[in-house]
Amino acid sequence: MIPILLGFLVLGCSIPIAAQVDEAALFQSDSIVPVLDAPSVSQPTESTTITGRIWSYTFIPIPRRGDIGDSPIYNSNQVNLLMDTRLKNDAKAFVNFEVSQFNSGTTSSLNVTLREAFIDFNFDRMVYIRSGKQVLKWGRSFFWNPTDLISMDRQSFLRMDRYRDGVLGSRLTWPIGMDQSVTAFINYQGATLNTMSIALKYEFLVGNTEIGLSTWQRSQSVGVYGIDASTRIMGIDTKFESAWSYGSNTPKYSPSLTPIWITNDWVNRSSVTLSQAFNWELANRITISQEAFYNSHGYTDSPFATLTRIAAMQAAGHYTPNMMGQWYTATFVTIHTFPWSNTTLSINSISNLTDWSHTTGVSALYTPLDNLNLSLGLYAYWGASDGEYTANGTLISPEISLSVEF
Repeated sequence: MIPILLGFLVLGCSIPIAAQVDEAALFQSDSIVPVLDAPSVSQPTESTTITGRIWSYTFIPIPRRGDIGDSPIYNSNQVNLLMDTRLKNDAKAFVNFEVSQFNSGTTSSLNVTLREAFIDFNFDRMVYIRSGKQVLKWGRSFFWNPTDLISMDRQSFLRMDRYRDGVLGSRLTWPIGMDQSVTAFINYQGATLNTMSIALKYEFLVGNTEIGLSTWQRSQSVGVYGIDASTRIMGIDTKFESAWSYGSNTPKYSPSLTPIWITNDWVNRSSVTLSQAFNWELANRITISQEAFYNSHGYTDSPFATLTRIAAMQAAGHYTPNMMGQWYTATFVTIHTFPWSNTTLSINSISNLTDWSHTTGVSALYTPLDNLNLSLGLYAYWGASDGEYTANGTLISPEISLSVEF
């Protein structure tokens, strides 16, 4: 316990400890009912709204060695159509349909994906139910969510604005007054009656602190237990998550590709996020967030030095980017209306402190019209040559993206 606490202090954060398990199976929704939300006003008439986004993204990974002129050019084009149908008595149906094309040299692939498709309804505004494919987020932190053991599609550091893939299941939320709620999620994606999982969460308010207690259970798997909290300390938004299990639901792989399971010890994952806005000629013009992540079940060496080792993890579904080492930290800096009024500058960095590899990016988002966005960015990959963010041999990667929302 003491080494873990000291580690977070060294990273400039504080407290916690974390947990490990098949966390591509417990908590996550970008639209979970907040604890303090009052019941919505009933829709007097039925209505359907169709919105969407057209997005084009091009990037060039320039290698550390070799001829720059041989660098491949990758391009991705994507169209999302979102249909939101509001019915009477607070009922709703929502669909996010995506068509994407990825181009690499002379190779092109087309993918059609149903990101989300669910129905919302309630019983006399006492119990709210959402059933279907849905994006979930149970956890407080910005980037790492160790208490999220439901989501299969993790957040991407390079594309944090992308739509994530939902999980098939049913969620039930029971608000208790204005300061408590109980939520249950039954995950039946790719499951049988014997392999369905259930996640439960109880959220409540203590003073100005929101706290959540959660658990994830599945037959023939190790149960996971989590706690998360969100508060404000001395003007700093502070968020914390920690998940625990006695044993692991995913193995580590030895250099000889032998799976190694933990069966008689506690496994934990934790994250701490500190955020604060600063005034600079304008109110809250600069926002800085610092996040740290600990994974007791992470690798102490670098599995990325051997591609067959990573390939074995990927084939078995045991590879999760940005969660393979023991210690991580990330910094997110946003400067609004800089250097021009319709431009936002972002400086983001993520580090695997275990293998000492890093990704640092600078991007400028230009919005000449309300629904038109142009982004220019440059990412650098540095540190140990066989680390998580350097093993693919990329030195820098310039990128450009253009999106239109309607």
